[in-house]
Order: sequence, then structure tokens, then C-alpha cells
Amino acid sequence: MNEFLKMDIFFLVTTIAVVLFASLGTAILWRLVRILKNIDRISEQIASVFNFFGARKKQSRKND
Repeated sequence: MNEFLKMDIFFLVTTIAVVLFASLGTAILWRLVRILKNIDRISEQIASVFNFFGARKKQSRKND
């Protein structure tokens, strides 16, 4: 087999592998960012609920 043909096949396979791994990595990072945004939104909602009930508890103690 010609040496240049071997090199061409190697670089073709390597290029395909790099593109596939880069695409997979990008997809994983994109999903991870979406998951982290959802976690942040949920934690903000939980904090607001705790703040609401904390203020309500203070107000009820104040009225007693």
C-alpha cells in the first residue's frame, strides 16, 4: 500500500473522530448548562418560598 494513501486514510479517520468527539462534547456541555440553569432557577424559587414563610413567621410573632 502506498505510504501517502495510508497517511490520507489515517488523517481522514482522525478528522472524523475529532469532529465526532467535538460534537459530542458540545452536546454534553450544552445539556449541562441547561441543567445548571434549571437548578439555579429551582433554588431561587425555594429561597423565595423560605423568605416568604420567614417574613410571615416574623409578622405573626410581631402580632402576638
